[in-house]
Amino acid sequence: MLYSPQAHDRLIEDEWDPDRVRASIREIVQDAEDSFDDGWPTHPQDSDGGIDGEPRFRTVYMGGAGVVRALDSLQSRGLAELRRAHVPYLQMHYEPDFPDEDHERSLWMGETGIRLVLQRLSPSQENADRLVQLIAGNAEDERCELMWGSPGTMLAAAAMHDLTGEARWLELWRDSAAWLRNEWDQQTDCGRSTCTGSLTSSLARRTGSRATS
Repeated sequence: MLYSPQAHDRLIEDEWDPDRVRASIREIVQDAEDSFDDGWPTHPQDSDGGIDGEPRFRTVYMGGAGVVRALDSLQSRGLAELRRAHVPYLQMHYEPDFPDEDHERSLWMGETGIRLVLQRLSPSQENADRLVQLIAGNAEDERCELMWGSPGTMLAAAAMHDLTGEARWLELWRDSAAWLRNEWDQQTDCGRSTCTGSLTSSLARRTGSRATS
């Protein structure tokens, strides 16, 4: 179900009030920062059961790196003032959220997304070089889609090129694009490789619940 009425507030007839909106954003940000404890609690729709004992995800799609990116974006727009430094959280040793998957290079579900957020907040040569390894290693991933495959890491390469202007990121993007173009079958209008066959049933449930919430 794409729309669940009970998950949304009803529209009101009051006129648009920017100050009220900004105040609400600040309240949400404060709640997010107050809830931080080595990450954020698992959303019930991303849980296999009870919340107790559930991992606190760190990736962009379902975890803390995505929250940090959103908080930083709000602050950069002058809509929030963060009280907590989140760089140490992003710098923690990478432990996979989904160890049963080929996870490491994924933008949404792996190390690439975490490091991209870290590079935005606290750029370093070491982190950038690791991103190069991850993006290059994903250029010919058979999952030709955004979540796991090279279309996702192409976005990371493009973001890094925007941030730095360095030619190496453009070359990484072009390498992935060339492989994807070669994989495309114009007769069937789809890629020759299988995109979703490697998903475990557990992960399929998690990502499915998020996609339909």
